[in-house]
Amino acid sequence: MDREINRKLLIISKAVVPDISLVDPTTLTTMDPFLTACTGIDALVHAVEAYVSLEHSPLTDIHAFEAMRLISSSLEKSIAEPNNLEYRNNMMLASLEAGFVLSAGY
Repeated sequence: MDREINRKLLIISKAVVPDISLVDPTTLTTMDPFLTACTGIDALVHAVEAYVSLEHSPLTDIHAFEAMRLISSSLEKSIAEPNNLEYRNNMMLASLEAGFVLSAGY
């Protein structure tokens, strides 16, 4: 955070952006409830942060809202039923959408 300009600054490089990613909800089924909750809340915070960003746009808002919708409808269920791939898939997609808008908003 740069307090002089009151803005959060990011260091972004193409070197850290993947060329491809694996989006497979079965990889989430081994996460314990605490980690599931923490990563779900992290994705929710990213979505909210992207929406309230001064750099948000109608396009980023769509993805931020969808991430928030998926998380609000699936996080608790994903914790309660860790092997339910529908809930895990929703959480993985929410995290993916939140990541898209968080990086697009800056």
